[in-house]
Amino acid sequence: MQSRYVAYGLELLSSFPLPGMSPAAGPGLPQLALTRGSSHELAAAWGGHEDGSLWSGALGHGLALSVERGHGGEVMFICRDSSAEQGRQERARFRLRAEQDVLECAPRGQFVSGEAQLAWQRVLLDKVLCCVSMIRGYEALHASAVDSPEGVIAFLGAGGAGKTTLALEFMRRGWALFGDEMLTLGRRAEGVCAYRGTPHMSISSRPLSSARGPDPGARITRNLPARTARLHTLASESGERWVAAPIAGRTPRPVRALCLLDRGIGRLLETRVLNASHRPLERHILGSWGGDIRQRERSRLYADLASSTTLLSLSASLEEPPRALADAVEAALAQRSVLGKSVA
Repeated sequence: MQSRYVAYGLELLSSFPLPGMSPAAGPGLPQLALTRGSSHELAAAWGGHEDGSLWSGALGHGLALSVERGHGGEVMFICRDSSAEQGRQERARFRLRAEQDVLECAPRGQFVSGEAQLAWQRVLLDKVLCCVSMIRGYEALHASAVDSPEGVIAFLGAGGAGKTTLALEFMRRGWALFGDEMLTLGRRAEGVCAYRGTPHMSISSRPLSSARGPDPGARITRNLPARTARLHTLASESGERWVAAPIAGRTPRPVRALCLLDRGIGRLLETRVLNASHRPLERHILGSWGGDIRQRERSRLYADLASSTTLLSLSASLEEPPRALADAVEAALAQRSVLGKSVA
């Protein structure tokens, strides 16, 4: 029996339950079937890869992922232990068929149940499906995002800049999670829009308080209930929790603002509206799938995105609390809204 889910601009038809996700249909979205098989079957069906890997890198939690395109057009994702001490043992394989409509998932025998099963499913949800979405034609930014009444607000920055922490602060203020680590983008008749990710986040194991106290800066979401009180922990290790959070609706959303975080020692808290240019976004673009035509289409999409949304630069010291950063973002957006209305 198949269950339907929506994530990364795809309607997922899965033969097995996906942890932390609520069933939902995605009318009009491209479909991707998720099936279970054995790693031996996937290895036997693999005809070898073309010139080198499409991508390889560490995922954290002692795991690494490699992505290879086969001679027949299929794509293989191989998850392994990343350390030599563990022997770089293979954990799971995922094979996207050449038609790109079926993803075969195959954990190795000892990783099919319990915490080990959750580990390979986490790789599937947090990384593999992101890659499949981009292979299927979507674009993506490395960002954490929340959904405001007027559209998606995404936070972009280097690792450790506080993207997820800032998203959590806005969730305390009542906005729903739109996606953590990746913002999926595509075109519709009305222009560039965003598609929600999965409800998963990786956060500190420290308890989160839902009490906000006095918060004069929360101008936009003052009366909405905190979303962080409804986080569901799926796994916990090494001071980190993998949680499922309340997530935005399944329909595509306009992008209201892209906020570029610049954190450093001694930086003053400051927000600044940037010119409508896609260049500040370039370092945060994920993936490089496709040839010259795809690259030109990608460039046009980000140019159109930059011209249709608000680009904010937010600088702050490393010691600045998330509440202060969120206040600054809300104040800048509120001022931007007032200016827009006065011009109209």
